[in-house]
Amino acid sequence: MSTRWYPIYQKVDVKTRIAMGKFRKDIAKGYIVKDDDIKHAYVTLPKTMKFEFPNIFEKKKGDSEDDAKSLDEVKKSFKQYIDRNKDRSDVPSWFTI
Repeated sequence: MSTRWYPIYQKVDVKTRIAMGKFRKDIAKGYIVKDDDIKHAYVTLPKTMKFEFPNIFEKKKGDSEDDAKSLDEVKKSFKQYIDRNKDRSDVPSWFTI
């Protein structure tokens, strides 16, 4: 990688490698299928630098209340479903009206 065009790479040592995807034979039709290639990046930081993982999943305060409310609704609807189909224990759930 060119450090002249990308000055950020002058600070750390970055090595990239492209791993070839696996070849598999399709079970149904018998043709060959290739998985996507994967790009790996190996970064070596100097001892003076410290890496801190970013917080990708931020906790939202309103989410827990919404989740609890939707969980209660699902529980209520499942209980109604069970009450409706008490005498139909041998019939699968996807066969209800």
